[in-house]
Amino acid sequence: MLRYDAAWLVEYYREEPAARPGQPYSLLDGSGPFRVVQLEEPFRLQQVLPMELDLPYDEAVTRLAGYDPATRTLTVQKALYSDGLKSNYAMERLREMYRAEYGSRLPPLSDGRLSNAIGTAAVIFTPAGPYLPRRAKGQAVYPSGYHCTGAGEALWNGDAQSFDEIFTENIYKELEEEVVIEAIKDVRACEEGKRGTDLGVLGHNS
Repeated sequence: MLRYDAAWLVEYYREEPAARPGQPYSLLDGSGPFRVVQLEEPFRLQQVLPMELDLPYDEAVTRLAGYDPATRTLTVQKALYSDGLKSNYAMERLREMYRAEYGSRLPPLSDGRLSNAIGTAAVIFTPAGPYLPRRAKGQAVYPSGYHCTGAGEALWNGDAQSFDEIFTENIYKELEEEVVIEAIKDVRACEEGKRGTDLGVLGHNS
């Protein structure tokens, strides 16, 4: 299970600077544009939990391996969706281990026990307000709750060289698949899941 109680998360990770009062997010330094560097070596999860998964298809996703605020550079590498199920999505089972090591702060992005897959999300606003679909009961994130119009982990694209080619194109595909929206005038990317799923990276590239 993941925690969705914003007040609890802000208190638990109280040594982390929050994006806004009461918001369990950590902002990237600046609003972009962001440079992206891909590591050639795929991620190999240092698995802590004794967990075996039987997935019909294990997609390759984009992992945040590091961020340099001085150059606004995101370092990314190829990971597997199942890596997140064994680490970030199982954070409740790992939380006390990390508390003993890092106190009220998040683990570093270099920690090989977390997949830190980057998600993209978008909310479509209509004259009637935001379109927020209801999620199914069995979803890993926000089951039975209302969520973004389209969202999902950024799939790995080994040929991509820029922020837009990786993240903006990914949310286009998510919106087309989930709500059949093809024409989009503007996109603001939201990479969720930084350092243990509880806190995210909010930013945009325009």
